[in-house]
Amino acid sequence: MPPALLWALRLDEAEEMAVTALAWPLDPYPGQVSQGELPFGVPDATPGNLVWDSSRPIKIPGTALRIQGRIDRLDLAANGRLARVIDYKTGRPRDPGILNGGSELQRCLYAYAVKSLLGAGVRIEAALLFPRGEDADYYKLEDTEAALHILAAAPLHAHKSLQSGNALPGPDTAGTNDDLAFALPASQGALTDHKRTAAKEMLGEAAAIWDQE
Repeated sequence: MPPALLWALRLDEAEEMAVTALAWPLDPYPGQVSQGELPFGVPDATPGNLVWDSSRPIKIPGTALRIQGRIDRLDLAANGRLARVIDYKTGRPRDPGILNGGSELQRCLYAYAVKSLLGAGVRIEAALLFPRGEDADYYKLEDTEAALHILAAAPLHAHKSLQSGNALPGPDTAGTNDDLAFALPASQGALTDHKRTAAKEMLGEAAAIWDQE
């Protein structure tokens, strides 16, 4: 166990963030129903009083790829035509951009899953909520439909590229989230920097998402 004082501070911080997250001022939808930790695309999901069948597979069109996960919070209007997807973040607030070169996909993936399960007629607001401290902020994806269009195309191009044998290094190679970074030379830039342009040219459409804001 951590020291008592440190543990008490952490509990106070967690309580403050929880209150900020749950009390964030959002306009309620007509007859709104809210659910948290909502699974999707999970084959062995336990049936429950949920707004959808959580075991239903969510496929990326044109590929054999499936996605699954849990949505932190879903607000749904009684008529099923308005949905708000919120992903809570405990880090320091920052503007995530739209897709940020492919590194900010969570809002889009959640919105895609909601649209797949509730139907094309649903209008979705997808957002990240940072409830930490005085700088807490809410970042809504401004053009969800445009982002979803890009997102739907990216896995298809990546899938085709991989099937063609083009498993080439991307911008996150040797980064902090690269599980294989331990196998790279100490001078990682020497390995990847001069190859990045050539790799991008070979990947073609599969690398287009790297340039998305």
